[in-house]
Amino acid sequence: AVSNTSLTNVNATADAIRRLLLADDSVTNSSSDAEGLSFADVERRYWVLCLLLFPCFTIFGNVLVVMSVVRERSLQSVTNYFIVSLAFADILVGAIVMPISVFVEVMNGVWLFANILCDLWIMCDALFSTASILNLVAISIDRFIAVTQPIKYSKHKNSKRTHVTIAATWLLSMAIALPIGCGLQNLNGIRNRPEFKDTCTFFHGDFLIYSSLGSFYIPCLVMLVLYYRIF
Repeated sequence: AVSNTSLTNVNATADAIRRLLLADDSVTNSSSDAEGLSFADVERRYWVLCLLLFPCFTIFGNVLVVMSVVRERSLQSVTNYFIVSLAFADILVGAIVMPISVFVEVMNGVWLFANILCDLWIMCDALFSTASILNLVAISIDRFIAVTQPIKYSKHKNSKRTHVTIAATWLLSMAIALPIGCGLQNLNGIRNRPEFKDTCTFFHGDFLIYSSLGSFYIPCLVMLVLYYRIF
């Protein structure tokens, strides 16, 4: 009887240990799966955060350009003033536009801020990017006149004319980008559509086409024609 009781106890203990081991295995497997999913998500965000190196390099390089022109008088020429304006636009892109773009990418495209901040971000993106491109156009026009009409260029080049041209490029950029910050993004309630919930992008397709013509395609065509004429 004692041996039977002992055998029963041993079997019961063995069954309890077996059930405990099986429970531990299931917990371990489920936790490892969860850790695998979490690790994949963390790994993706880690690599996305590496994109922050691009705005850092953008700011650092363009600050060096501005400082070199400001500190070295021999570099303070008409063309270099346009380059400083271009560098300033790129600094603003790297400081304001690109970091928020990286954050949105980390959040899988979900916009967590207010709608007014979305409009301001999109407006800054259009403003600074357009100013950068238009400064490139101004540089190409300056080089075209200097090469094709050197005598006229040497007579009429002055800092006042350069400053007016730079101001015109920024004013035109503001004219292209300003409607975005004045409510164009929510025209006819576009933002309230379900497919645009927690999203920050261009919501007005027609304006996107027109602004792209004025801020990219037409300036690009002008630069191609001018540099073709130069070379």
